[in-house]
Amino acid sequence: MQGCENFKLSVLIGAGLDKGGCDDLFIPPTMPPPQKGYKVINHRDVQYRWIMQNRRGVNELVIEASAPVNGQVLTAELPRIVSYDMVTAAIDFGNANGWKPNDAGPVFRCKWVRKAFQLEEP
Repeated sequence: MQGCENFKLSVLIGAGLDKGGCDDLFIPPTMPPPQKGYKVINHRDVQYRWIMQNRRGVNELVIEASAPVNGQVLTAELPRIVSYDMVTAAIDFGNANGWKPNDAGPVFRCKWVRKAFQLEEP
C-alpha cells in the first residue's frame, strides 16, 4: 500500500487493490462525460448531446457532438426565458463561426443577445 496515501482505503479494498500497490490501478486517460441529464438532438444529420444548466445564476447551454470523446464543447449563455429553438440556433451559429465539435480544442463560448448569438469576448 506504499504510495497510495491519496486513495481511500475503502476504495482500494472495493477494487481489490488492498493487497498490492498502486501499480495495479488502471485509470483510462480519457473517459466520456457522464450521460445523466443530457438530451440528444439530431440536427442536420449529426447527433449532438446538450444540457441546460444554471451556473452562478446564469443559464448556460452546453452542446457537444455525441461521437467524439474529446471534441470541442460549445457553451452558450442564455437569457432567463429559453426555448428549444435556441439549441439548434446555437449549433448553427457555432458551425458557422469555427466551432469544431469533432476536434479537441478550447471551449467555444457564445452569448444570446437580442434574438441572436454573438461570440463571447474573452
